[in-house]
Amino acid sequence: AVNNFDIKKYVSVYPNPVSTVLNIENKSNESISNIAIYTINGALVKEIKSSEAMQTIPVSDLQNGIYFVKIELNNQVINYKFSKK
Repeated sequence: AVNNFDIKKYVSVYPNPVSTVLNIENKSNESISNIAIYTINGALVKEIKSSEAMQTIPVSDLQNGIYFVKIELNNQVINYKFSKK
């Protein structure tokens, strides 16, 4: 059987651009297993392991620029690009 779970329908990342806190909202019944934030050059700057439906990630310590957040949910990975201002 093929799992047709579409992670994009259930996960929201906002605001973009962000200044102090990045919000990650999970509307599915599955738990997020890992959240990681990377610089545009691929360097890992933050990693959070939690199963909360709503995550608020402080980003005020990050330098201004472009980042990627990688979210693992239900054995799938999705990447969102965001800018820190």
